[in-house]
Amino acid sequence: MRVLLVLLLILILPPAFSQEDSIRHPQKYKNKKESFWSWDKVVYGGDIGATFGEVTFVNISPMIGYRLTKRLVPGISPIYQYIRIRDQGITYLETHVYGAAFSTRYYVLDYVFGHGEYQWLNGEYDYISRPGQRINIQAVLLGGGINYGTGGGSSIYAMILWDVLHDPFYPYNSPIIRGGISIGI
Repeated sequence: MRVLLVLLLILILPPAFSQEDSIRHPQKYKNKKESFWSWDKVVYGGDIGATFGEVTFVNISPMIGYRLTKRLVPGISPIYQYIRIRDQGITYLETHVYGAAFSTRYYVLDYVFGHGEYQWLNGEYDYISRPGQRINIQAVLLGGGINYGTGGGSSIYAMILWDVLHDPFYPYNSPIIRGGISIGI
């Protein structure tokens, strides 16, 4: 019951505190014609993370996107990951992973979105049967999330995704939970 209440509050509170400038000042937006390209529609974000220990994992995946419409935001992200697995001082795997992600978000409401993403990764994942050999891994991630505007075009988001291709070497298990900050310029 508490989980249901928290989800309900997450969905109801953001629009209750939002403000629409075009409602308060309609003359300001009456004859405004919007061009296709504008730096105001460019958004930045991505993932940065690291863990250290027997498993060392460093992820750097900046994202740049463009707001095509009020609700549709495609984006692209280069991916770099460093992975090292050790046990009792013996290194079993040390690899650099490179890749890219192409994503699209569609905002069903101002703060609720659906997310689709194609990911391509190249790394040494099958280190037991093919040591030293790099392989390509593909994933299609589908899911959704919430986005809370913090002002100045920036926002905080959380989402949950599922891998629908189920490649056995894909390094993440579904569901994948992500959260972060998007920065609009």
